[in-house]
Order: sequence, then C-alpha cells, then structure tokens
Amino acid sequence: MFPIVTAMGSLPVDSYEEAKALVAAGCPQAPHCPQLPVVCKEDLLLEQGLAPWERAGLIRRLPDGRPVVDRSADGFAEALARFSRICGVGECGVDEPIEWYSNDESLFAQKSPTYLRFRQDLLERAWPGNVNWVKAQLAGPLTTARYVTDERGQSLLDDPQLRELVLASAALQASWMASDLRRLPWPVMIFVDEPGLVGLGREPGCDPAMAPGETAGFDGSDDVVRRFVRTMVQAVGQTGALAGLHCCGDTDWSVILDSGAHVVSFDACRHFAGMLRHTEAVRRFLDRGGLLAWGVVPTEPEALEAATVEGLLQKLAEQMAAMEGKGVPGDAIRRQLILTPACGYGLRAVAEAEKAYELLGQFSSRIKKAGGRGIRL
Repeated sequence: MFPIVTAMGSLPVDSYEEAKALVAAGCPQAPHCPQLPVVCKEDLLLEQGLAPWERAGLIRRLPDGRPVVDRSADGFAEALARFSRICGVGECGVDEPIEWYSNDESLFAQKSPTYLRFRQDLLERAWPGNVNWVKAQLAGPLTTARYVTDERGQSLLDDPQLRELVLASAALQASWMASDLRRLPWPVMIFVDEPGLVGLGREPGCDPAMAPGETAGFDGSDDVVRRFVRTMVQAVGQTGALAGLHCCGDTDWSVILDSGAHVVSFDACRHFAGMLRHTEAVRRFLDRGGLLAWGVVPTEPEALEAATVEGLLQKLAEQMAAMEGKGVPGDAIRRQLILTPACGYGLRAVAEAEKAYELLGQFSSRIKKAGGRGIRL
C-alpha cells in the first residue's frame, strides 16, 4: 500500500521504550529501527561504520574520542591483513564467514541494543500496530571513508587500500543486517545513509567536515562514487530486501537514481531544487519501479514548529506538479511514494522529535482512512 510513511532512524530520547512509542505512533505500518545516539555512542553514524574496524583492532582514539586509523600503531599491519582476509579484499580471499559480523560481539548484537530489541519485538509480534513494512538503516561507506582520517589527518577516501576495505566492510554489514531482518514476515527496506555525498557534482574547496545539508565540494571521483553506491545496493538487494539510499543534502542525484537502488530518499524541505535538476534521471528511476522517499517533514526547528499536515501536503503537491511539469509522469510520482522526515532527529530536542512523529502519524491516519488509495493532494 502506498504511500509508505516511515522515518530515518535516530531519535533524541534516552530509552528504547520511549523510542518505540514514538515510532509506533508515527510510523505504525512501516516502523524503523530506532537509534539513540544520545545514550549509545555506537548509534552515531560514523561509529556504525567503524564498529568492525574497532573490533579488528584498527582504530585508535584521540583524547577527544575521535577515531583514527593509525598505521604506526603496534600490530597494525597484521590486524589489517587479517581484517582484509575477513572482508575478502586482496589475494587471500575470505577465510572467515559473514557470521563474524553477527555473533555476540558484533555491532548489532552487543553495541546497539536497540537493534536487538526492535528485531525481537517484531519476531515475537510484540510490536504495536499493523505492520506492513520494516525499515532499518546503517552508515554508508562513502561517508565513513570521507570523514574518518588516518594518523596524518588524511581522509580514508584518499588511500586506495583503506578505501576498498571501508567498502567491503560496509557491504558485509549491510548484507548481514538485510539477511537478519528478512527472517521477519514483512518486506524489508535497508537505507544506506550517505550524508558524505553532499556536494557531489559541485566544485571542491569548502571544508569537508561541514554539516550535512551544506554544499561542500566533493573531491572523490565519479567512478569511485558509482562503484561504492552500486556495491551497497547489490549487497542489500541480493538478500531480497529493498536497497535504499539517503542523502540529506544536495548532490548529483543522477548517480544515485541510476545506481539500481530501489528507494532514493531526499530532503524535500530544503533540497527539492537539487532533485528537480535531475528529472530525466527521476523519470528513468520511476520507470523501472523505484520508490522516491520525499523528506517532507522538516528537521529545522523553526520550520518544524510552523509545520501542519495541510501545509506539508500543499507543498508536496506543488513540488509534484513542478516535477510533472518537467516531464515526470504524475501517476508514477504518486504511486511510488514514501513520506519521511527530511533527516533524523537524534541531535534535536525531544519536543521536536515528538512534533515530527505526530505529523507522521497524521499522514498515516489519512492514508488509513483513504483505504489504501493514498492521500488526496
């Protein structure tokens, strides 16, 4: 049934039960796995991507807690060789199974307890509401490689060996998570979160550590970007789950839309103009059955405070009309629709998350009343 209403993942509350109540109220038919970065460091985006690296002994922490991949550390070369074998990178091939990612020491079983409880609630049919879809999310390798550095302060994206290892590790994480959730009786979506794609297609020169959503230049090659995105899509898709890609800023959307992703998620509040520049790629994406996830609920405090369901639906209708005016079939836009917030609320105030999920719940109620015919725009 479309449109689907779901959300990004991170929430500012400090308990699983609070998060569960928010998700159940806002996304009753398509719950997402909650992540709680305020109380669980491992739920922070970069920490998700680095969890296997830390377990492999490849991470050193600076005094402020920031992670560094330090080649000069004792035993680093041996640890790197072993991790490369595990990830299937290099001549040695895989010498340990994917269960290395899913046993009791893994990110998902120990480091992120909300994942375990979310999965268990669903397995035991203890999740409230009438579930039709299940969504989870994890850090994308481009973001990890772009924002994590080595001991010299260089991005891992600049080192071919470490860059490939970031990709291989992330693909295994995504494959394990998708396979794990596919045990559930509902279809599964896995979103790969790639705020590091911000600025792709723009001139480099801005600070690469700037906040997601700003238009920094991107200094990675298009070939690397396309291969990273497609590898992650394939890792999820081969399990039977839908592979989604989320970027909360402006980017070269044609790269993502043409990647084979089943779902493309964007910030329709602040960056619709960027998507509108790529309507030919949008048309191709929808023609092959892709789902476009419109981030219609704001994350910016002032916009969120002023938001109403009627106002958001009106803005969505105007944006759809603008896209249709550029040749994208309107029936496909409305039929292949997911509604979400623009981004996560993990670093926002609790009251802001509550307001956002109240709006999502109102969307869900309208869809339910429409009997599956969608929301009247």
